[in-house]
Amino acid sequence: MRQLLLRVSAKVAVSALGGAFVVLGVALLFLPGPGVLVLIAGLALLAREYLWARRLRDRLNARAAELRRRARRNRPTTTRMVGGAPAPPAATPGPLGESSTPTPARDDVPAV
Repeated sequence: MRQLLLRVSAKVAVSALGGAFVVLGVALLFLPGPGVLVLIAGLALLAREYLWARRLRDRLNARAAELRRRARRNRPTTTRMVGGAPAPPAATPGPLGESSTPTPARDDVPAV
């Protein structure tokens, strides 16, 4: 009798906490906060007791794995140029906002 009472009370507690997390997670999808993480935590709690939650969790895990595989497959590869020309020095602003790299003199503009 005592084991039955413990099992039922554990199921009620897990159901209440998991359900609260799912409701809070759905609300946080529209509010600022970690909605997806809270939703996953609630689903993980419910999956301990309910077959429907376990199936839903497994489907979501399979979908997430497929999205990860697609992202890895479509990731652009970068190549490095070895021995290329060095980049020109970057212009850094001086104390009054002017550039510290001198501008080359132009022949067609008279000097003031």
